[in-house]
Amino acid sequence: MASGGEKGVQRPVLPPGSLLPILPVGFIVITSRTVYGVPAAPELLSIARDEGLVPESFGLAPEQLRVTVIAPQGEGDYVGVVTTLEGEPLPAGDIAGRIGGFEDIATLETSGAPDAEIIEALYSSKNDLHNNYQDYQAFLDSGAHIGLQHDPVLYGAYLLNPFLIRVDLVPMLVVPQGQVAVIKAYVGLATHDTSGVEFKHGSIVRPGHRGIWQEPLRTGKYPSNPRIYAAEMVPTSILTLNWGEQISAAHSLDAQLEPIVGTTSATRCSHSKP
Repeated sequence: MASGGEKGVQRPVLPPGSLLPILPVGFIVITSRTVYGVPAAPELLSIARDEGLVPESFGLAPEQLRVTVIAPQGEGDYVGVVTTLEGEPLPAGDIAGRIGGFEDIATLETSGAPDAEIIEALYSSKNDLHNNYQDYQAFLDSGAHIGLQHDPVLYGAYLLNPFLIRVDLVPMLVVPQGQVAVIKAYVGLATHDTSGVEFKHGSIVRPGHRGIWQEPLRTGKYPSNPRIYAAEMVPTSILTLNWGEQISAAHSLDAQLEPIVGTTSATRCSHSKP
């Protein structure tokens, strides 16, 4: 109390293995298996006497009170998309929060940075500013906002407060060889169309702006948030089909093709289409 503590849910969490002399009348400690302490609220006190308190008594499932682990699922790679439940509202028109907004991207663009460098900056996480959402006070002090977050969490184990943070596993964006990923961004700087007046199929923008990026993502894996960056895979390989008999390319897609027969009014000829 003398240090400025306040009533209610506390932002820090106790790590596994904690052994602490905590006053049970002053504090309630909720774990996935047991609830420690004596509640002051009459409705909770009645439940504690009759049935005993469990995580569900506080609106939580037991699994929410376990260490959050981001790891591969089978052969798939995953990242954790984060939604925070406390903080200042998002700026008008934004659907996700990014610490510092996109001012760093605007600076790079003004300095003449190439698209590849801007994309690298967008996928460079700022999670080190708040220890991957584990230091929620640092998260708020950095100017972050409530709601969907731009930066996901990567592989690791995290001590997250379930009253403040929700994490959903989503597949990592994988761009295979022979394809590129065209990105449709729903967050970023204002749309500034670079396609010209002849292009009638939407707004083409530089990376970091809202719209379709003019620079696609090349072969690789990206910790992309699919709720704010939609990826459309586009093949770049040249596919050659052969209509000759008993001749087929390695992909075997033309194995059943046969020579095309062309007929004219004077003659009849057979040739293989190139």
